[in-house]
Amino acid sequence: MSEGRTDIEVSRLAASLAKAQNLDPDHAERLARRVAEADEDIWQAALTWVSTGEMPSEPTVEGRTPARLSTRFSPSETFTILMALRIDPERAKSSLRHSPHNLPRPRET
Repeated sequence: MSEGRTDIEVSRLAASLAKAQNLDPDHAERLARRVAEADEDIWQAALTWVSTGEMPSEPTVEGRTPARLSTRFSPSETFTILMALRIDPERAKSSLRHSPHNLPRPRET
């Protein structure tokens, strides 16, 4: 988990993901921990969604926003896609045209 993220914030995100996506708690926790590795602006967007229940219109990454992506993708996919667009924009854009399951993942540190 990235510095500055608290266990409480991750747990709140996990609970929101579980509810929104009908996930078991363990799966939601794993997804929340993955999103917790995001850059600060993406993480703040996730926390905004948790607080308001609405996908924010920022940040814009490679022309995509959480609000726009969420019309086609689940909340966890939305934030993961934004992360992938930051890491490897061309590969992520190609994956979005074909399969979101091929998105680049954050590198292990």
